[in-house]
Amino acid sequence: QRRALSTPNPLVPSTYGSGPDWCYRLRVVLCGVVLVPIRLPIFLLCCLVASLFAKVAVIGIPLQETNAQPLSRWRKAMVFVVRAMNRGALWALGVVWIRIKGRPAPRSKAPIIVSNHHGFLDAPFVYVFVPYVSFVSAEEHLHIPVLSALVRAAQTITVKRTNPESRQRAKAQIIRYATSPEPMPQVCIFPEGTVTNGRAVISFKVGAFEPMVPVQPLVLRYPHRALDPTWVYGNPSLPVLIFALMASPITRLEAEFLEPIAPSPADGGLPDRFARRVQTYMAEQLGGVPVTEHTAEDTALQGAAMALGLPAHAGVLEMGALRRVYGADRYLAKAAAKEFVRLAGRGVERLTLSAWLAGLASAGDPAAKAGASSSR
Repeated sequence: QRRALSTPNPLVPSTYGSGPDWCYRLRVVLCGVVLVPIRLPIFLLCCLVASLFAKVAVIGIPLQETNAQPLSRWRKAMVFVVRAMNRGALWALGVVWIRIKGRPAPRSKAPIIVSNHHGFLDAPFVYVFVPYVSFVSAEEHLHIPVLSALVRAAQTITVKRTNPESRQRAKAQIIRYATSPEPMPQVCIFPEGTVTNGRAVISFKVGAFEPMVPVQPLVLRYPHRALDPTWVYGNPSLPVLIFALMASPITRLEAEFLEPIAPSPADGGLPDRFARRVQTYMAEQLGGVPVTEHTAEDTALQGAAMALGLPAHAGVLEMGALRRVYGADRYLAKAAAKEFVRLAGRGVERLTLSAWLAGLASAGDPAAKAGASSSR
């Protein structure tokens, strides 16, 4: 409980609970009248042109062979147009000027780029400013019009998170991209596995570190006063957020390419130690923000809690710590949340220890069942 009170919540907007003041709202309305009619057509045009050139870039390549070999020179020329359109789309979303510190390392020095993740602006930025780069993304994106062509043109490694075999294939692809003697693209991975507001660096998944090759950390910041552009629960829906970005005069983006970090003998050949060292370093470079044990499971639980009528912050429990200490997973946490919402609906405001254990037991926690029995 003390840890929860002292740890910032990285999975809600930094403006959560306060909201923009009337001055900001008035400015958005006034600026939006001028900017949105200009920016919206440009955004749609950039998306359309990018999709068309992306389709040309992979024409003749079967879906299952998208990642088989490096793109030829003429296909890279098509991708260059796609990258230019990505920059145009960012401009239309208010990212007029980007402050960049450092520069992308060549693949020979860092085959993998690891970055913190704020939302849908991150990948287009990387795609524009890293000459030949791929990503790791959900397999479902291959079935979304417009986006599917962009995913293929970037030779994205797709994964179905719920399928163990798919996850293993993705890991093998990351290793092949990172170690192949062929000029494969660099791989940009967001090891947090979900988006955050940047107030902490949450648990890293180890997939980016399993090849045990040098990685280049990239830290992204979105300084803001009123509109938090991060795509987290508690912020407006995606269409509303896109409209708000278009209506804002400028969306600030700061990016810093740090020096590559190589595996160390102190890591003992263990990817999780390597990941932890990079995670800690990135947190320091972000101004000393805390390193937490929040995971993508917190996001899933957050969505489930909101579906039960709970506020956006209620489902953020730092699942990594709960799993480490209690062996709990998100399925148990979801079931427990549902049970406690049921109890609250019956007018129960305070729980005794036995009632608390009984609620967990009914959610399927074997340890709680034993505790509930012994407390009777």
